[in-house]
Amino acid sequence: MTTHLPPVSNKASWSDSIIVRDVDSGEALDLTDAEEITLRLREPRTCAQVLEASLSGGSIERETSTGTITFTFTADQMGALCPQTYEFGLLITWTDGSVDQVALGRVSVLKGL
Repeated sequence: MTTHLPPVSNKASWSDSIIVRDVDSGEALDLTDAEEITLRLREPRTCAQVLEASLSGGSIERETSTGTITFTFTADQMGALCPQTYEFGLLITWTDGSVDQVALGRVSVLKGL
């Protein structure tokens, strides 16, 4: 799935949700067997990772039956970002050890006041 998330400020906390769907059926994925969920934000020119949220780190929550993944970054974390468009990726590591890239996209970080 590719997507663009709504613009966010680099002066405020950022919380958003993504519903992960099966590519073939369009049904929400059952996340019961997700061992780890990671969202990474990177700077597109250098490919340097600038932020990461994870299930094990407590910055991602999941609704197993609805396929909803909610992530949160603090205002302090966001404050380290320069205003520009970043790329993000959402990865799921399943209990069998396989890893799926379930979302790729972009988000614009705006200079907050």
